[in-house]
Amino acid sequence: MCNVGYLDLYFQLAGILSFNKMKNLILYSLIILSFSACIPDPLPLKIPQAESKVVVFSQIIPNRVMIVSLTRSFSALDFNLNNGDTMGQNFLNSLIVDSALVTVSYDNRTDTLLNTGLGLYVSINTLQTVGKNYRLDILTKNGERLSSNATIQQQVTFDSIQPKIIRTIADTTVTIRLRFTDLPETNYYMVNYYTNNSGGGIDFNNFFSNGTNVLTRTDLISDLEIENGQYAKTIELEDVKATDSLAVSLSNISEDYYQYLLQRKQSGKLVQQIFNEPINYRTNILNGYGFFNAHYPDLYFFDLKKY
Repeated sequence: MCNVGYLDLYFQLAGILSFNKMKNLILYSLIILSFSACIPDPLPLKIPQAESKVVVFSQIIPNRVMIVSLTRSFSALDFNLNNGDTMGQNFLNSLIVDSALVTVSYDNRTDTLLNTGLGLYVSINTLQTVGKNYRLDILTKNGERLSSNATIQQQVTFDSIQPKIIRTIADTTVTIRLRFTDLPETNYYMVNYYTNNSGGGIDFNNFFSNGTNVLTRTDLISDLEIENGQYAKTIELEDVKATDSLAVSLSNISEDYYQYLLQRKQSGKLVQQIFNEPINYRTNILNGYGFFNAHYPDLYFFDLKKY
């Protein structure tokens, strides 16, 4: 509704103020009137909620197991800290997809993964052969059917990797020098850094016996960045202490998985992703979210107290 109260004000002031002052007042008031006189009523805004679906992640621990993690997506618009919503254990438990039938098929055989709880499904029988196609099939207790396909990429290995502790009077810095050779054709690489930091964290690769391993950093590398076929770099690990144990993994990954991880990395950390505006991530999961990947990492472990 338009505001017409300004006109009454003009007439009341006309008998008091000089003509010049009145002229200036009218000019200023008309400017204000042009912005505020006709403010439309607010329109109701309804944002459609994204459908809750199963989210899939997978990982191969070389010569050990294949792991598939199943959780359930939820709308950030339904999560409101002002209403008392919290990221407590009960809420996290509600996101776990348990009691599902998870199989991986390859070479005319099918392996059924073992449900180990917490939404984790493990196979110790699945062969991990480079170039083979693996089909993932999931049937949840709610009757949801999901599927995906992935091919294990050729393994890339470190040519050299060496941590270094730089100690000064003011501070202690952990760095690591790594080098690897770019494989033929077009390739994409991922380097992950894990510690056994007691600060906690969730990761499905239980590299450390106490189960408190934390993914502290992920570097994504396209071979367009690699000169003369060699990648060599010294990395400063800001979140790693000289008293930690450190695991570093190098993987050759598919372009689709690279783009998926790049999108997630650009959107920020997990908590930021939850409370930011919804983002439609890439996925190779039919009827679900996430990514079924089949990379074969090269792993190195270091006890930094020895350096």
